[in-house]
Amino acid sequence: MISRKCLRPGNSSACEKATDNMQSAYGRLRRRVWEIVDVAAEGDRMSRAVDTFILSLIFLNVLETVCTSVAWIQALAPRAFQLFELFSVMVFSVEYVARVWSSTSESRFAVQEIRIGQSGKQDGYMLCWKSPKASSDGILN
Repeated sequence: MISRKCLRPGNSSACEKATDNMQSAYGRLRRRVWEIVDVAAEGDRMSRAVDTFILSLIFLNVLETVCTSVAWIQALAPRAFQLFELFSVMVFSVEYVARVWSSTSESRFAVQEIRIGQSGKQDGYMLCWKSPKASSDGILN
């Protein structure tokens, strides 16, 4: 949280320092989330645990789909299958949002600049961006 000192005139350095600290903590969090949801690095136990959990959940979803295709198995516990499906969708949704949110900490996915302006070639507007793999005109190579 930015302190009240930042709100006083003449304290721009304190405000900049507080803002830099918040951004660096935010950046570290985003980077760590990316490390967890991306392929596990050597020795990263949290990332390995998340990878194992997601792969196990995928396998269990395949098994659940096979079981619910057999009428008498599905009739044994229809509510349990529905709850498992709901749980799976929630987990996969959270994992997807975390992956998209944290992906910009990886330089190959980072967008450094976004410009919206009129396109000379056609009526309307064009969205341009610069990234490490973009040419000077903002079009991806």
